[in-house]
Amino acid sequence: MKISIIAFTTVIIYAAVVYLVLILRNNLIINKYFTRNSKMYSDEKMLRNSFRIKKSFLDDINRKYLIKSGITLLFPSLSIYSFIGIIVIIFFITLFFSSITMSISIPSISMSLIISLFPIIGLDMFRKYNSTKSRKLLVNFIGTMNRWCQVKEDVFFCFEKTLHTGIGNPIDRYISDFLVQVNTGVDAVEALEIFQSKIDNEIFRVFIINIKEAVKSRGNLLKLFSGLEEEAYKLEEEFNRRKISLFKDKLLIYVIMVSVIAIYYYLINNNISVRNFYLNTNTGRILLAVYSIIFFLGFLLSLELNKYNY
Repeated sequence: MKISIIAFTTVIIYAAVVYLVLILRNNLIINKYFTRNSKMYSDEKMLRNSFRIKKSFLDDINRKYLIKSGITLLFPSLSIYSFIGIIVIIFFITLFFSSITMSISIPSISMSLIISLFPIIGLDMFRKYNSTKSRKLLVNFIGTMNRWCQVKEDVFFCFEKTLHTGIGNPIDRYISDFLVQVNTGVDAVEALEIFQSKIDNEIFRVFIINIKEAVKSRGNLLKLFSGLEEEAYKLEEEFNRRKISLFKDKLLIYVIMVSVIAIYYYLINNNISVRNFYLNTNTGRILLAVYSIIFFLGFLLSLELNKYNY
């Protein structure tokens, strides 16, 4: 009975921690822009207001993991509710099997929670992969837009010709969606906001915001694209110089964490002395509970390691 109460309390605490972490992440206001030396739409207040996105909890999960990972293109019927349902099912299945080994306890609940979040890990890696790929295509995209802008200073003409030129996915897919929305009557500024929300790369989003402001105020597109192309080259050179790879770093972190879980279950099931110490002694249970809580909190923090301060 006492163990059941502790287990139930642990579930509530963990759920609260997950909720608070994601809510705080959701309410962050990104106020970054290319550089303080840029003269094209670099007003800090304007960009801060443009980036202020107020979404509900489920909308944030849907946008962050389902849309930006591109999984909805492979499975159009996948909704945020079915995705959460999959996570819940995995949690209870894992909890059932882990309880056979060490009963319903804090370690079994924490390990079940981590394993149930594996779908989020997968989508997070796809999201980071798309972000890295978008960043690498940024110079080519802006350069192509700049070339076509010299032919005709019209943002929609530039987007159409850039799509025909072919930059590569996911950029081509985003441009195609944008043009379809505009051609079907969606307001250009609203379509650009949708475009902006699909990209999980801050520099790329700043570029789209500059285009959006140029459309609203009818600014000098040629000057804008030329300046942004120069900034994009500088940023890419900086990335190459520092050899920054958030995708590989996060992949390594997740591989290590999964390896820890695998080793943990292997030792518990195959080493009698380790099993008896951690499952049959008070000291072992306390240590295992503390380790599992720290491990789970570290897992949550690893999900937030997705930003680089430009």
